[in-house]
Order: sequence, then C-alpha cells, then structure tokens
Amino acid sequence: MIKRFVFLLLPILVLFSCENSISDINKLNSKNDFIDKIIKGEIYQSTAGVVKLRITGDTILYYTHNNYYIFPSGIKIESLDTSLKVVSTLTADSAIYFGFDEVAMFYKNVVAINQLRADTLYAEDLRISTLSDSISTKNKVHLITKEQNIFGSGMYSKINLKNATVFDSRGFFLIPDSSNNDIH
Repeated sequence: MIKRFVFLLLPILVLFSCENSISDINKLNSKNDFIDKIIKGEIYQSTAGVVKLRITGDTILYYTHNNYYIFPSGIKIESLDTSLKVVSTLTADSAIYFGFDEVAMFYKNVVAINQLRADTLYAEDLRISTLSDSISTKNKVHLITKEQNIFGSGMYSKINLKNATVFDSRGFFLIPDSSNNDIH
C-alpha cells in the first residue's frame, strides 16, 4: 500500500516542483529590449534584388522589437550603382536608424560626398528621411559644389543633394558668363 501511495505521489511532486508562475513568465516576455550586437559589421540593403547600400560600423546594436539600429562608434554608408561601383558615401562618428519611420540621424563629423556630381557636404549632424527623400539639419553646414562654396546654419535638400537650400548662408557662388557660357 505504501509503495502504491509513493508511486502515485511522486509524479504529483515532480509536476509541482517545475511550476512557474504566470506573472514570472509574463515579466520575461514583456522585456522588449532584445539586442543583437555586431562587431565590425557590414549590412547590405537591396531593392528588387539589386544591392543599393553597403553600411559598415565598428559596433552595430540592433534593437529587434523597436526595429532600430545604433552605430555608437562610427558609420560608413556607400551608395552603389547597378555595377556595384560606389557613387556616394556618408560617414559620421555615430548614428541611429529608425526602421519603422525610415529615418536616420547622423552625429558629429558628418561628411556626405556625391562622387557623380563632385558635391561634398560637411555637417555637425544630419537627418535623412527616405520616405520624404530629404536631408536636413538645423546646425552648421558647409556645402561644396562645382558652382558654390557655402557655409550656413542649417539646410534642406533632396537625398541626392540637388537644389540644396542652405539657411543663413555665406560664401561664394560661381556665376556663368553669358557671353561664352564659361564659369569664372
């Protein structure tokens, strides 16, 4: 009789010894700060099977639940054409990319170079929105193109740096000579 009682009691004890409270499980599941950490990472972004961007960073932190990336120790973005030739670059000391909003924020020593047009932008910080196809900042900028060398206190432009508006601008502009259409 005692053997039968122990035999029936033992499975019940095993079941209760492994019990987790629902509140403990919910606490673990509610932590939405899962982080992927990449050291010396490289990310490729493609559209319709064509690689468009190569993004590199010494450290990349990806917050999976909130879909954002942090590049705390520098970032380099290379824009590629269909033959994978680099057509523009952007570097910064740090950056954050908000995936749901498709907005990137770049901080300190931001340099954007469009090799096709020979344009270079230097900025303290920069905000890029792919949804609105825009680049903007409210801080100091220095934009160098074939036609101008401008300093300012903020700017707005399309992502390709065409038709940039520099606020509180100062610098020089090259004006074509109408008699021979040369730039002086």
